[in-house]
Amino acid sequence: MCDAPVATQSASPDFDTCTTGCSARWFEFYIIQLQPKSGMPPYSWNLVGGSLPDGAVLQDNGTLRGSPTNNATGTWHAKVRLTDGRGLFIERQITFSSGL
Repeated sequence: MCDAPVATQSASPDFDTCTTGCSARWFEFYIIQLQPKSGMPPYSWNLVGGSLPDGAVLQDNGTLRGSPTNNATGTWHAKVRLTDGRGLFIERQITFSSGL
């Protein structure tokens, strides 16, 4: 009889917010990948509040991508939900800046 390792469930899902790095320049394409710190795959990401600038999209895989238009100068606050494979979730605010 062998002792197989016992699978343990990881902690509730969590992720780092964009305290730095969530910014873009006018008409420049960008990709920012949000990363889970804990939880159990598969993960899904959703925008559940606030807004992003025109041209910005949060994809289900946690990729924030787009190209802000020339009228997208400023700072936006968005609430993002990370849901893990067990259905547990966390919501955090991210700040996104765009401009010159």
